[in-house]
Amino acid sequence: YPILVFIILLIIGYSNTKIILERPNESFKLFETIYDSTSYMEYQIYVLNYTYTSSNGQPFAINSVAYPLYYNGMWAYLYNFYGKKNFSYTPSWLGGNQLHPYDLLPKSNADEKIFYMIISETARIPDVFKNKGRVWGSENGGKLLEEKKFSGFTILKYERP
Repeated sequence: YPILVFIILLIIGYSNTKIILERPNESFKLFETIYDSTSYMEYQIYVLNYTYTSSNGQPFAINSVAYPLYYNGMWAYLYNFYGKKNFSYTPSWLGGNQLHPYDLLPKSNADEKIFYMIISETARIPDVFKNKGRVWGSENGGKLLEEKKFSGFTILKYERP
């Protein structure tokens, strides 16, 4: 078996090296889904700053289409770690029920006048889920006020009548 494993590894190594040498300007695409801008905290903080400043200090709610799907762990952590420290409050969570330890944001009772849908444009999320996120706000009684794009994120700002 060791010789078989060695031969398989040799074939994999040869094929990967061949691809990189044949297309040197495209070899980065092998790693494209690993290194996208949505995984950098610097760009995530842009989203937080936008939601807080755009809300003018008023309570607001968020929902997101992020990786991994259906977990708001990243946003819950960032709004508690950065948002609460710098803006003295956190938004409420308007998405699905979250289980511990992702339940850091209070569940919304849907009475916030302003709410946001934050969509991560990473290639890791199929377009069908991003598209569902784009129509979610309108389906939940909001009027789209603004759409902003920040380094791999689309933020949709909605207002309730």
